[in-house]
Amino acid sequence: MTKPQFSMTFNFGHLLQIGTVVIAATVGWVTMDARTSSNKESISNMQRDLTQAVARIRSVETSSIRADERLQNIFGLLSRIDARLERIEEK
Repeated sequence: MTKPQFSMTFNFGHLLQIGTVVIAATVGWVTMDARTSSNKESISNMQRDLTQAVARIRSVETSSIRADERLQNIFGLLSRIDARLERIEEK
């Protein structure tokens, strides 16, 4: 069996492979950086939307609580009116 032989010479094929690896790594890095920037922007937009949604939900909850209080006041008023009508009917 023959032993592998190594020569310390560089030819055009070696330089072409090194250049291809460097270009591929650069393109990969730029692509990854662009995706990272895009993801950061998307996350920022989602956080802003979430903050706005939480504010709207709090507003709806607050108005719901107010509506419940008004409804309870109306029920109290109706109870008093009903009681007065019963007293009037008794007379």
